[in-house]
Amino acid sequence: MSENILKTIVIILGVLIVIALGGLVYGIAIKVPEVTAGKTNKPYEITTSVPKNYHVVEQKIVADKFIIIFEDNKAFISRIYDIQDGTLLGEIKVLP
Repeated sequence: MSENILKTIVIILGVLIVIALGGLVYGIAIKVPEVTAGKTNKPYEITTSVPKNYHVVEQKIVADKFIIIFEDNKAFISRIYDIQDGTLLGEIKVLP
């Protein structure tokens, strides 16, 4: 009789292991598109014009942002672009 109980316990535990592995695979399959959705291997192009009477002082990449700083004699303008898709996120003007 104890042999039958042990067989039953082993079968139940085996079924639970299969269900757990299935859930794990399902969870990973759900997460993979979320992780890779924001990443793209496509090249992008950022086109911007230099404001009148300004010149480019600096260009840099900081934390997935592309920053261009323009300057004239008295003021600065910084434009911030998203590296992933090239969109303009904002512009900061420092006036005298």
